[in-house]
Amino acid sequence: MTAIDCRQGVTGVILAGGQSRRMGGVDKSLCLLRGRPLLQWLVDLASPQVQQLVINAPVSEQLAAFNLPLVPDLHPGYRGPLMGLYSAMAWCAGRSVGNASHKANNACQWLAVFACDTPFLPGDLVARLRAAAEAKAVPIAVAVTDGQVQPTASLWRTNLLPELARAINGEKLAGFQQFLRGRRWARVDWTGDQAQRFASINSPEDLARAEACLDQGEMVAMTQAEKSGRC
Repeated sequence: MTAIDCRQGVTGVILAGGQSRRMGGVDKSLCLLRGRPLLQWLVDLASPQVQQLVINAPVSEQLAAFNLPLVPDLHPGYRGPLMGLYSAMAWCAGRSVGNASHKANNACQWLAVFACDTPFLPGDLVARLRAAAEAKAVPIAVAVTDGQVQPTASLWRTNLLPELARAINGEKLAGFQQFLRGRRWARVDWTGDQAQRFASINSPEDLARAEACLDQGEMVAMTQAEKSGRC
């Protein structure tokens, strides 16, 4: 798949609306890693993989400074990551979400999900997810690292919006795993050292470990090694 092909029709959403409990209530998307907010790391790694990028989070001046559409949850109160996916998909369909009005984009066929606390995700994430979904003719592809499902590194067909609406509003589902149960989806495996790219930063200790990895050049070496495989 060429660079144009794999990004075509793909919108990316960075989930940044969590409660950051293990960070002491501080918005972890704005925590600094090597002097850059975690959210900026995600913007930099996700932008080359998608046609357009949005942030799922409550509207704030700090997040508005990233100059990307801010798409808050459709329903008030934190109701889990599935709500972030649903809200971004509704926005793609033209529904006004908060103050993020938008015309329906019929060319948006896929929604790629990134978590704001995973700054080392692979540069070929979307390419591999899309290739797997299209090869198996399924509407969802999810990264799996050493056997562990990583639903916040995933790709979703936007025509799933009615199903998501029923799951959230009718079944009151909140998590990705609940929604995936019983549905067809493609798994894309990352193992060994590459699985480390999906490590999340949830606490000050995690942040310190990430700094140490950068000091040792581990993530830099991985990035250079995968460039030839980037979509």
